Amino acid sequence: MELTLYELYQKMLREMEPTGWWPAESKAEIIIGAFMIQNTTQANAERAVANFRKHTAFDPDQIRALPLETMQEYVRPAGFCQPTSD
Repeated sequence: MELTLYELYQKMLREMEPTGWWPAESKAEIIIGAFMIQNTTQANAERAVANFRKHTAFDPDQIRALPLETMQEYVRPAGFCQPTSD
């Protein structure tokens, strides 16, 4: 039996039900969390995500308007550091 990736996903979802493996209240929170977890532990990623929740409510326009220094401050708990100049 051959299945497309989407068909496989649907079959697994029916059989296993939603797992809630990525707790979030919005798609924006999932996206930001997915970026933050790439470089750190779950706990540190959650700290960075909390910064965005608190200061922008995950509003894309507010995030885009953040000054670079502020953005760096918000993502720092996730292990993203300000680049150094050589």
